[in-house]
Amino acid sequence: NYQWAFNTIIADILAVFDHLKMSQANIVGAKIGGTIGLALAAQYPERVKRLVAIGSPVSLVPLKKNTVVWRQRIAEVGVEAWVRGTQQNRMGTAMAPLQLEWWTQLMSKTAASTLQGFLQMVPTVDVSDMLEKIQSRSLIVVSSGSSLNSVEEVRSWQQRIPDSRLLVIDGESYHIGATHSDVVAKAVQEFLLT
Repeated sequence: NYQWAFNTIIADILAVFDHLKMSQANIVGAKIGGTIGLALAAQYPERVKRLVAIGSPVSLVPLKKNTVVWRQRIAEVGVEAWVRGTQQNRMGTAMAPLQLEWWTQLMSKTAASTLQGFLQMVPTVDVSDMLEKIQSRSLIVVSSGSSLNSVEEVRSWQQRIPDSRLLVIDGESYHIGATHSDVVAKAVQEFLLT
């Protein structure tokens, strides 16, 4: 019965910062994790040193119809069957079968109630009006063939973030951080160390 809320997630991250006595940190997030990072950097610029958003949309509102279908599917067949049925769109064809199975098993451990609540929150997320407020140096990573966001769409909002750059990685997955983890990790490391 937990009521997921985007602003609560941001407050939780700030609470961890405060608990660890961290005034500032580098934020690296993939998919909605990057969207959370964008909001955190816009709302609390003094807390974010550098930001990396990997395969992250600025608005999840267009997913409203999908999330309704996904929630129904999870209720009907369970988490693992839903994950298996959606992996192709999420991961594309770049993953080796064992790697894809590992991700499937990992994602399938999520409780159905957690996914149901989280997916109910997803289409309420839109950070597109915050982008100009981001002050941290930022790297935005997208795949050339993402089904979630085209390169042109991402470039249009990335250019609104001061001191940001766009990295396009050849691939069809929108979870580019998982499917091209070595390439993404190297790019993130180089970005954070320069």
